Amino acid sequence: MIEEMRATYTATRQWLHVDSPAGSMVLFSSGYGDGHYFSYFGLDKSGSPALLVTDFNILKWRGSVQPDSQPPIN
Repeated sequence: MIEEMRATYTATRQWLHVDSPAGSMVLFSSGYGDGHYFSYFGLDKSGSPALLVTDFNILKWRGSVQPDSQPPIN
């Protein structure tokens, strides 16, 4: 997969979309490897995953989550 990701490489990112009989996935780099990022899954009415959002610390969240905070590593 790393070799295939290199085909989409640009200055700070690369990605790969993989289809399989069990489903599909997307892999991507986040640039210079500068941290860990929150990811959130949205579910449809039946409870199945419908979307994924990854916050690269550029969103301004209201409430208790702060842009510079990081989740504890368990």
